Amino acid sequence: MEEENTRIYNVLIIGAGKIGAFFDQPGSENILTHAHAFSAHPGFQLAGFVDSDTGQAQKAASIWGGEYFNNLDEALHKYRVDVVCLAVPDEYHYPYLQELAHRNINIIFAEKPLTKTLPEARKIKQRYSSLPISVQLNYSRRFVPEIITLRNNIRDGLYGRYLSGTGYYGKGLLHNGSHLLDLLLSLLGDVSDCRLTGVINDFYDDDPSVSAVLTMAEGTPFFLQSIDCRAYTIFEMDLLFERRRVRLIDSGFVIEEYEIRESPLFAGYRNPLVVSEQRTSLSKSIYYAAENIYRHLDKDEPLYCGLDDGISVLTLCHQLKEGLQV
Repeated sequence: MEEENTRIYNVLIIGAGKIGAFFDQPGSENILTHAHAFSAHPGFQLAGFVDSDTGQAQKAASIWGGEYFNNLDEALHKYRVDVVCLAVPDEYHYPYLQELAHRNINIIFAEKPLTKTLPEARKIKQRYSSLPISVQLNYSRRFVPEIITLRNNIRDGLYGRYLSGTGYYGKGLLHNGSHLLDLLLSLLGDVSDCRLTGVINDFYDDDPSVSAVLTMAEGTPFFLQSIDCRAYTIFEMDLLFERRRVRLIDSGFVIEEYEIRESPLFAGYRNPLVVSEQRTSLSKSIYYAAENIYRHLDKDEPLYCGLDDGISVLTLCHQLKEGLQV
């Protein structure tokens, strides 16, 4: 921010765990935590941390600044808090979102998924629809400038019609698969149908990794493929268009683009040929999310990943899980 009279917003982080505070350190090149993102941004001031383990909150505050609090009431009594970062385990999202609905805050920046279940998410949607409190979800690839450019290119028709695609993930449909599905919805739009093809319990007993064939709104397929995380970790997406092939590899840290060209050997054949390999700024996505939140508060700009987006991906996850019961 370059404006001389930058307005400063107070931030409270609930959950002094890895994504809240301990994946990185002040001065690290990568920005991997809520604490780093908001302390690095000139438009925010870190009020402190709340955690059920007060020692963790105290440790986080000693690294990043601000104070540590025993509970939410203590923090909100001392500070006028504008932004609450919700960085607690998934099962605590719903009760905290219910509690924060009664508080005088401006925006909640919550880790994904929105809630553990779709009924819970719908209750949150109904509750917040009448409140002046915004909600942003940390589906990190939504905020990366290079991926935003890719999405705009797709929507503007630069690559031609979408033909087919495949995505690979593991370690749970909600935990990791929802990231891939949110990215799919962001890039290609709505899914009209889905058919389950496989399931593995590779990490969580209550969150299996599923494989499925998804049908996009235009009737074209996307193949969601779960890979057992006990073998290795993978997060990739391969999208085939009329005039381009696009691969997001290395978890989205790299975007490869292929141009469709005439084969120099076989007359009448056309092949994808790699023409660019771009390193993305995914390692700073949480800072870009903070910037988006600042512009939302200061200039009323739209959020990149709001409550409706969280509901959409959770609805799709719910539809896939329903297939397990058929």
